[in-house]
Amino acid sequence: MSRCALFRRLAEAERVVQISAPVGCGKTVLMRSWIAEAGLEEHAAWVPADSEERDPQRFWLSVLGALRQTAPGAALVRALTAAPGLDGWAIVERLLTDLAPLADRFWLVIDDVHELGPDALRQLELFIMRAPPGLRFALATRRDLRLGLHRLRLEGELTEIREPDLRLSVAEARALFAAAGVDLPDAALASLHERTEGWAAGLRLAALSLAGHPDPARFAAGFSGTERTVAEYLIAEVLDRQRDVVRRLLLRTSILKGVNGELADLLTGDKGGERVLQDLEQANAFVISLDGSRSWFRYHRMFAGLLRLELRRAAPDEVAALHRMAAGWLAEHGYPVEATRHAQAAGDWGLAAQPATGHAIRYLRGLFELARGRDADALAAFRAAEPLARRLAAPHYTAPRARALLVHALVRLGDTEGAEQALAELGEQCRDHGQTRIATAVLRLAQNDPRAAVAALAPVLDAAPAVLPWIGQAHAFLLEAIAREALGDPAAAGRALERALDLAEPDGAVTIFLLHPAPGLLQRHARHGTAHAALIAEIEGLLGGNRPGLRPGSQAGWARNSGGDEQLTHSEIRVLRYLPTQLTGPEIADELFLSVNTVGTHTRHLYAKLGVHTRRDAVDRARALGLLAPSVART
Repeated sequence: MSRCALFRRLAEAERVVQISAPVGCGKTVLMRSWIAEAGLEEHAAWVPADSEERDPQRFWLSVLGALRQTAPGAALVRALTAAPGLDGWAIVERLLTDLAPLADRFWLVIDDVHELGPDALRQLELFIMRAPPGLRFALATRRDLRLGLHRLRLEGELTEIREPDLRLSVAEARALFAAAGVDLPDAALASLHERTEGWAAGLRLAALSLAGHPDPARFAAGFSGTERTVAEYLIAEVLDRQRDVVRRLLLRTSILKGVNGELADLLTGDKGGERVLQDLEQANAFVISLDGSRSWFRYHRMFAGLLRLELRRAAPDEVAALHRMAAGWLAEHGYPVEATRHAQAAGDWGLAAQPATGHAIRYLRGLFELARGRDADALAAFRAAEPLARRLAAPHYTAPRARALLVHALVRLGDTEGAEQALAELGEQCRDHGQTRIATAVLRLAQNDPRAAVAALAPVLDAAPAVLPWIGQAHAFLLEAIAREALGDPAAAGRALERALDLAEPDGAVTIFLLHPAPGLLQRHARHGTAHAALIAEIEGLLGGNRPGLRPGSQAGWARNSGGDEQLTHSEIRVLRYLPTQLTGPEIADELFLSVNTVGTHTRHLYAKLGVHTRRDAVDRARALGLLAPSVART
């Protein structure tokens, strides 16, 4: 199969190419196909490393022999035979001497480099570092290599091709099936591609199984990691290669959609689960990291299917207990939907209906409605969570969050008195909770008291990070930035905003920026230098897009006047966001990179659609319609 995009990357590659991906992703096929298509057969030395090549002398003699079969190598590399006193280092020095006059470009392709022993790897690292510029390297491996490649990366001499790059596209999968004489309906092909995640070996095995099948669409619908040919392949190439403790972790955590170290330790009864998961991910063992800190992981869908099958075979009596333990942990840590799913899988309907799970579900519903701008529905969800919170035997992870967001919903509905009362009804311990202090800051900003907001946030921002989860810290820093800007301290506002973005970036958490839209602050911050320009652009896109239901500043809203309903354009919404500020028309034009005349035109259209005649009235009308957040007055 011709893979044009990858062939172009190889043709334009740097001096060293690392192709690192799990078994069956097509590393070998890619290199052989590219060499053939590029006409490099006489300019490419191919060395397959296997377990026998762990002996350095055997490996380097294989390299020497492969180099001599190329056109440039035949003229430069001298023949050498094995001898008792000949070691790998000596062969490397001899090769470097022979290749020193090299003028042509040619490739040394080493397949399955992960099979090499430590001595051979150290010698290979030296060889790569000192080789002449004309000698190019392609290293295919199932796991990242310790070859000093970080230095090559910094020097711009490394091209990396990884598992996501090797995934077959739907079009490539269709070509694969066509070559096998299989014609699948588009829907069946798309479903099969999604379940295999573009894994080349999985699709190839499916094509072989489908050839001649009387009902290929039906077979494709049930194809998974439990299919015999796939299961045998994964067991032989991946599962059987793991130590018993790793195999136990894989099987017992296969019931989960996502796993971290703490959950793995709980389900296995062992310790060190996070390190095992990180090692598996680094080894390209079909374990995929879900976050930047490499603390949450998932398994490739085909691999997960096999693991669950093996778990049912090896320990059928333990499956329900594993689901029950997982449900308890997930409910306790604020994952109600997953907790309910595992409780049901365990047949434990009592656990699924427990107050902790019910409270967490209502909390998440409220948060979802709040993000969509449905404040009344959010308030109803948070109020429904209150009686469940009172039934909890012990304080729950989501209880203080739900109470804090109830205050937030009241503020957004304009009921600052109700929000003040809700805070007053909290006990002393709850009022000092980090989430409650965040809610207090939201209320104080709505009451045009940014100094009080800063005071409410101070204990949270000055405390150790463990006081609040990362998303709570990001929320607090964003509110701090808004308050500092209102107090006329742009430097402090910028520092707080950058910290909020630092915390939000790894998981792409943008909800808090939609709950507290501050487009001017974000735009100025982007111009003055930030490490998060892409995240800011994403937030600005969401704030400026036509996303129904997103609250202040996040939608092209409807302006209702005596003449009927008229929707504000994206450009008018951008200008509207600056009307509550002290900026003049020309200054707004500078902020938006528009001409003064264009801003004036948008402003006149805004006034007409809002049915007003002054800037102040336009702001008041926009707030009443929910197009702008309550103002934060400067003091």
